[in-house]
Amino acid sequence: MRTMRARSLRWRGRRGLATLLLLIMVILSFALVSLPVRGEVETTDADDMDPSDEPDEPETTQGNMLVLSQNDLIEASVPSSSLPDLDGVDTTSVAYHRKEYERLKILRTNLLRDLVEKEALVHELEAQVKQAVLDIESEHTKLLKPMPSPRGIMRSLSCLGWKKTSQCQWTGRRNAALDQSCFALVPGGSAGYCEIKDDDTGDFYYVMRANCTSIPPNVMHWCQVAPQFANFPVEIEGIMALLEPPVRTTVTTRGIVMVVRSSQIERAFAHIQLLRSLGCMLPVELWYFKKERQSTFSGDLGAKAQEERESHEARIQLLGSKVQELNEAMGGAATVTTRVLDTASTQRQLPYAKIEAIAQSDFLEVLYIDVEAVTLKNPTYLFDREEFRSTGAIFWPDLFHPVTTQSNIQPASLLWEYLDMPFVDMFEQDSRQLLVHRGMAQKALRLLDLFVSNQPSIFEQLQLVDKDKDLFRLAWLRSKTAFHMVSVPPSVAGEPFPNAQDRFCGTTVVQHDLEGDMLFMHHIPTAFESQDLKHLLQFDWRSAPGNQAPPLSDAEIRELYVIHKYQLGGSLSSATTDPAETSAPKGPMCFGRERISSPGSHFSVTPWSSTPAATMLKRMDEFVRKTHQSFMAEALDAQVSPE
Repeated sequence: MRTMRARSLRWRGRRGLATLLLLIMVILSFALVSLPVRGEVETTDADDMDPSDEPDEPETTQGNMLVLSQNDLIEASVPSSSLPDLDGVDTTSVAYHRKEYERLKILRTNLLRDLVEKEALVHELEAQVKQAVLDIESEHTKLLKPMPSPRGIMRSLSCLGWKKTSQCQWTGRRNAALDQSCFALVPGGSAGYCEIKDDDTGDFYYVMRANCTSIPPNVMHWCQVAPQFANFPVEIEGIMALLEPPVRTTVTTRGIVMVVRSSQIERAFAHIQLLRSLGCMLPVELWYFKKERQSTFSGDLGAKAQEERESHEARIQLLGSKVQELNEAMGGAATVTTRVLDTASTQRQLPYAKIEAIAQSDFLEVLYIDVEAVTLKNPTYLFDREEFRSTGAIFWPDLFHPVTTQSNIQPASLLWEYLDMPFVDMFEQDSRQLLVHRGMAQKALRLLDLFVSNQPSIFEQLQLVDKDKDLFRLAWLRSKTAFHMVSVPPSVAGEPFPNAQDRFCGTTVVQHDLEGDMLFMHHIPTAFESQDLKHLLQFDWRSAPGNQAPPLSDAEIRELYVIHKYQLGGSLSSATTDPAETSAPKGPMCFGRERISSPGSHFSVTPWSSTPAATMLKRMDEFVRKTHQSFMAEALDAQVSPE
């Protein structure tokens, strides 16, 4: 009984296993129906194809795996000799499935090999396309040329875009993948150029040719301004062609020009008193804004703006009365007049207003002095110096030159291309004092007006200069108008850091006259506080022991030598290397050599109290104090609230 039951169970198990095997074979048979046997491929004539048939889907990828369509498998070329012979094989046997598995493995291998070959072909084609693009770009680049100099005519130009180059040079290898449109913002520090096209002739030009140092890193620029940039020299040439030769006359009027805001009126009045105390009897023009720029307010803030306007008008009236008192006190020997800057100048505001004030002055010979300056000696003698009589202009150098520039005025700057002139290696200009013969500088003054006539100008957009600081020098250079630059570089007055007494922080620029005597002072951050000045740092090109400097008579060589040796630090962070030494004098910047005890060759440190300028600065402080008291008293009497 047990034996029969066991046999029955074994028979049922065998029958179930056979059924399972049969089911598996059926499934495999259906799965293998679509696979080619011995690599045979079914082909269709083009005439037999239905035009409405959709094309096979291209191969796609899922993740990192390649998914092939059924047609891809069918179209794979597999040599029949590489497949196992399946003739006469029982398709239900294990041997059959083993051979079928081997066949599929070979098919997969051949497909992968074919895929690799196709990928290699694709890469080769991509390389050919890339090379073709480079060849086309290279041929097109040969068509590009610089704008002619002089320009001659105003051209109808269109921007084509920013062309990126490598090696930090605009002449470097092209990198077309990083090209930008005309409206794209390109960060400073990028090498490349803007491509423009002459709409009339079809010529292509490259302009705004930038190396990595041509535009400051914090300045964004775009090629949309490239046509204007390229045509600007035409405007310069037009002005120079229309102007008459310099005017020389034996009848001259000379005087001092100042430009003031309402908040500087007391300072200006004190400065005039200082000049009179020095024996300077030159007439003075005080130029002020009829309407100073106001913020646009609404509601309660609108009342504040109205109050500011009324305060400005009241202070201008007060200035007029104080000027009248001063003229009466001088008995008519010297006059101070007030002049109003027109609407166009109001839009410019300071510092560009000085350009218009000088151009419209009644004086033929103008000494411009910044209202915040301190004049240390009577400047009248400057008008009679041969350097002024022969050239018609005296300018003063700034602390910086191309080696130490903070305005990016150096050989690679776009400034020189914009003005269509060669780089000039010289000191930058301190335009807070200027001596100009207007009759001998007509071209230069007209160029100055052009430089600032359209605001914001490209000078400002690309930060080619620092406001008007170098515009006078550049206008004179570009118009080939003669001028004399004072050969003595400025000194720096300052004080030690509170936590580092040997570290110097220069806060005041001291300008010299043609003989090297101190003539003007300008405090860098805020109003003067004479008690803060402790040391004067001076430069002497002959001071180094054993110095083999060129002779003073060779002015050109001497100037280059001074530029090489005159190098000052120019930031608060450079004044100390200790992060803990953060307390410093008021003001955003420190200038000068770092060590007071060892300033380096060609520099010397003098106690400020021992200089004549210290006495003059105290006198100025006293005039400021008395002027403030006088203005306060009159303001109260007139029920005017001074600023």
